Amino acid sequence: MICTVDKCEKEVQATGLCVTHYQRMRRNGHLEARKILTEQDPSGRVCNKCDEHKPWTEFYKRQNGYFAECKECFKESRRLRYARLKTASE
Repeated sequence: MICTVDKCEKEVQATGLCVTHYQRMRRNGHLEARKILTEQDPSGRVCNKCDEHKPWTEFYKRQNGYFAECKECFKESRRLRYARLKTASE
């Protein structure tokens, strides 16, 4: 059986998805890959979560680019994740 995602010819592992798409769905809640951005616009970019245009200094830098979420949204998502995992373990 082949993965249900368009243009993906990989073998299905679970729930109609290949390993790559299944892991993306579990981690991100959607099938899109996490975007790695490079500094193309000198004024900054728009955050994927809050949709605000911010300077590059407001984004965490990766080895090969920048995160798609601004620092504020990234921290908030980590706080929520920590709280969710903490209540699940109790």
